[in-house]
Amino acid sequence: MLPDNLSCNPPASNQMPISIPKGSLRNVILFGMSAGLLLFGGLGARNLWGSEDRWAEISRNILKSGDWFHPVINGTVYFDKPLFSYWWIVVSEWITGTLDEFTIRLPSVMAGIIVLWATFSIGRRLWDRQVAWIALWLLLSSYGFLFWTHTAAADMGNAAFIMLAVAWFFRYRDSRAFRHYLVFWLICGAGAQMKGLTAFVVPALLLLPWLVRERRLLLHLNLPHALAALAGIAFFLLPYLGAALLPLPEGYLLPRNELSGLDLVIRENVVRFFQPFDHRDPVYSYLYHVPRLLLPWVFVFIAALVFALRNYREAAWQERWLLEAILLVFLFFTLSGSRRWYYILPIVPFCSLLMASYLLQGPAGYLRSAALAATQALLAVAGLVLVASPLVLIYKDMPVSAAMWLMSAGLLLLLPLIWVKRARIAGYTGTAQMGVQFAGLVAAAVLLMWALFTVVLPYSDNFRQDKAFALQLKQQLGGDDRVAFYRHERADVVFYLGQDYAVPLLDALSLHEVGDTTVLIVEQQNIDELASRFPELMEVGPLLRQVEYEWQGDRSKYNLSAWRLPDAASGQQQPVEPGQKDAGT
Repeated sequence: MLPDNLSCNPPASNQMPISIPKGSLRNVILFGMSAGLLLFGGLGARNLWGSEDRWAEISRNILKSGDWFHPVINGTVYFDKPLFSYWWIVVSEWITGTLDEFTIRLPSVMAGIIVLWATFSIGRRLWDRQVAWIALWLLLSSYGFLFWTHTAAADMGNAAFIMLAVAWFFRYRDSRAFRHYLVFWLICGAGAQMKGLTAFVVPALLLLPWLVRERRLLLHLNLPHALAALAGIAFFLLPYLGAALLPLPEGYLLPRNELSGLDLVIRENVVRFFQPFDHRDPVYSYLYHVPRLLLPWVFVFIAALVFALRNYREAAWQERWLLEAILLVFLFFTLSGSRRWYYILPIVPFCSLLMASYLLQGPAGYLRSAALAATQALLAVAGLVLVASPLVLIYKDMPVSAAMWLMSAGLLLLLPLIWVKRARIAGYTGTAQMGVQFAGLVAAAVLLMWALFTVVLPYSDNFRQDKAFALQLKQQLGGDDRVAFYRHERADVVFYLGQDYAVPLLDALSLHEVGDTTVLIVEQQNIDELASRFPELMEVGPLLRQVEYEWQGDRSKYNLSAWRLPDAASGQQQPVEPGQKDAGT
């Protein structure tokens, strides 16, 4: 519930006074420094992983061909995702001057900054600056938020435009001017061009409880609003119109399903919702996906949710709206037949607001104390794991520098937990009203996430070899060499090779007519097929191969090797001796 000195019906947003309370500047400085360390720390240190290769390869081809409307992966048009997320990477390349992992992930960081700003805006307008600051610290130090700001994908951009739309609405919630409606729908249209139609649906679901409760729904059903909505939809459709009108560049191939961009929008958003063809997580999956996104604040969220449900009838309209909005969005994604943990990412900022409101305005009883104690224990365990991890990883020949960073991060993480009573950072983080215990937890969570994304995850790249394999192969290729994949292609290898042509994909039949292919990239599971066609290669050995680790087990079948075909060898191919010319060593 709101304190007695706060009105349940604050003045119209465009009339709210702008003031900077004492200590606000130091809050901004400390938060800015922490955000810089967390958002940019280790951003370009990891190799491409997962689906990041799609964004990397499509952006490379846009820069190479100059065609902005036909996203292409290795010569084949790929319309499974809208276009703005690729364009954002291309613009980032103009800023940095190079297309590498840092540049490819930079738009996700920019989107994360927008999410933080929009969260603060909503918190300040509907509650006060204290709630806004607490929500910012909770969001910044949550695992799911940082994970997706460090990943080249459309998910954080989608969340950013959803948050922008909601923040814009509450900024002008009493206005019925066409220009305000227009900006709202243009934001939604841009968000839909990031990932899909959820950028239209989720803001509507978030705002619906407030519109119904305040009896504003009919008020906003007017002609200017309808015209603005049509303009937003048209803005969303414009890139598809460009793709339909502009010719496909020479050498590019349409996808095998021959679906257009709009066809794929319907397939990826509507068909996937009702008749999922992949990503079929259990119907209860978001019951553990949401806590996963909110780590390490999951116990605080559970306490805030329990309190909000118990006190729903007595709560102020802000808390009731927030609870209804969170539950409505949760229900929407749960009812979808296709589920993944990143689909529900837009709910995280609103969960942070719920936690912030509870921590500042809820009773200081057993529930809150237990939640903070459990969070402190979780962070303490994480710190101890960091301190002990070099001892566990010694047998993996862990670099001394990485071991020192991990131990230092663990010790630093433990300090604010051990000396929490002496902490003097509550005033600097805008959390003085919550006290030093919470300030110590925030400091520990920030240090934990910094260690995770700056040290732990980059170190794990020592065991991922595709980039090292591709770069070493690129060095060994001659000017006349032509590379092809056998049976399975790797978009990340295509990106790192950076060839001017689409790397062909051969199968068992086309292997008998290799054309001008001189070097073949093969997964370990297909080596026997290659040997049956070119038995002489087995005697000579591969041009390059990835290292095989004992811990890989069955996954070693996906390890790559490169073979120079007999007609191109000219006696130059030399067998790879054990431990030599192995990519990743």
